Amino acid sequence: MTEHKLEVNRIRKQFGEKEILSDISFYVDEGELVTLLGPSGCGKSTIMNILTGILEADAGGIRVEGKVGYMQQKDLLLPWKTCMENVILPDLLAGTAKAEAENRAAPFFTKFQLEGYERRYPNEMSGGMRQRASLLRTFLSSGDVLLLDEPFGAVDSITRGSLQQWLIGVSRELGLTILLITHDIEEAILLSDRILVLSDKPSRIRDEVMLTPAFGDGKKEARQFDPVFLELKKRILEDLK
Repeated sequence: MTEHKLEVNRIRKQFGEKEILSDISFYVDEGELVTLLGPSGCGKSTIMNILTGILEADAGGIRVEGKVGYMQQKDLLLPWKTCMENVILPDLLAGTAKAEAENRAAPFFTKFQLEGYERRYPNEMSGGMRQRASLLRTFLSSGDVLLLDEPFGAVDSITRGSLQQWLIGVSRELGLTILLITHDIEEAILLSDRILVLSDKPSRIRDEVMLTPAFGDGKKEARQFDPVFLELKKRILEDLK
């Protein structure tokens, strides 16, 4: 039996008397993009914090095969460091020599549409470039499971659409395993292989939406033009009521 890349088994969490997570279980397989979708404040980021070890669950357990990288909504690039220096920072902090870290990162600048910006500073880069640089840093620091918490929430809608299409392509090319948080239903339908719809607090998994069977063999890039897109959006809106 093949083990999942990431497993969450019946985790619970409360703060004081307030229960936030109630019996949450799910998995992510290698190469999958699974989305946690739910109303603001339902506990999505709490799940991420438990997965990264920032918080401990009150009950239940998690299992991750390999290393986890965590990217938050803001790019968190250091303004006094170049794009390359920001990207390789986790490797440097882990004790890797600068030349070795740069050699490892350099081939990915083209895939992440950052070629030519290695020595530029964040204020010389667009919002989309900064988000891609942040994602590249996350990828290089883990490469096994990427946890993305509203990664495109801080950019304008046109840039967001471009980043979504780019993420679809680079995920397919590199075989990325991603757990994504969003409260944007359309983004979730476009990007995901599966969507886990969470209830309000105490948060439970209310529905699991399987995207690949719903859309058949069609590529993710074209999903937003498929009539199934609106049917799934309606289903998820009903889940969230």
